[in-house]
Amino acid sequence: MNHARDPLAGSRRDSWSGPFWGALAGAAVALLAVGSWSRLRADPAPAPASTEPTAVASELAALRARMEALERAVASGVAAGVPEPARHEPSAATVAERLTALERQIAAVAAPTDDAETAAEKRAQIGRLTAALAAGNAREVQRLLALGLDLDGRDEDRRTPLAAAAAAGNLEHIEALLAQGARLERTAQRGMTPLLAALDAEQEVAALRLLDRGADVHAVDKNGEGVLIWSAYNGLSRVAERAIALGADIDHQAHDGATALCDGARRGNRAVVELLLRAGADVTLGDKAGHTPLWHALDRGHEGVAELLRRHGAR
Repeated sequence: MNHARDPLAGSRRDSWSGPFWGALAGAAVALLAVGSWSRLRADPAPAPASTEPTAVASELAALRARMEALERAVASGVAAGVPEPARHEPSAATVAERLTALERQIAAVAAPTDDAETAAEKRAQIGRLTAALAAGNAREVQRLLALGLDLDGRDEDRRTPLAAAAAAGNLEHIEALLAQGARLERTAQRGMTPLLAALDAEQEVAALRLLDRGADVHAVDKNGEGVLIWSAYNGLSRVAERAIALGADIDHQAHDGATALCDGARRGNRAVVELLLRAGADVTLGDKAGHTPLWHALDRGHEGVAELLRRHGAR
């Protein structure tokens, strides 16, 4: 600990020394001992101090009461003939400053709890909003949006409001969220942007609307799966066509090495496979296991897709 930065720590010259402060320290020790013994008899195993704001206020009030008792004890000592403190010893103002510093320390301990409670409440509010968006509850959505919530916040499941609206396919809610400042590229669970969340939920119209509003066609989730891979997997040919027109990488590989053509072939989504082949997708590019699009088509029994791949040079 760096005592130089501790408001309660001082030099040896400012320590609790001298006759007057010796009396103060003695009175403090006596009072603390009596108080500690009484507490131990009443409760031999006290619970840890709470950091709740009300508990901190109570502890601070008790501290002030103890300081008053110490002051009375010191006053009694002075009346009995204890010498006044030497000129170089701490003044009453210094003691007050130290008490103020202690109050600030107690407040600092309570602050993280307040922040945690605030963050939890914000997540709860976002959770109510994402639930209303998923259910299509327009009245509840309108009520919650009027609260001015942080629309880039996440709920307990790390869903964002815009991702929830996109997965529900509700264009009205998507537009309302965007109008109030929700970010198109704010990621939710699994690193999904709202666009990818729409594709995951097979909400093609919502995905197209997000692309119209400028969603990033190059976005990928935590597995490296992007717009074309999700479109090929779920057979969303209109999104695939739009993504290609917007410059999406046709041969982009996910972390496992799979391409959109691999996923389209594996799922037997002929329309997307044809679209990818016309755009020049590489039929020889396989995943990290060495499985090509043709292998995936044959493995799943999609003979028509396999034949289509062979006509484009797959072997």
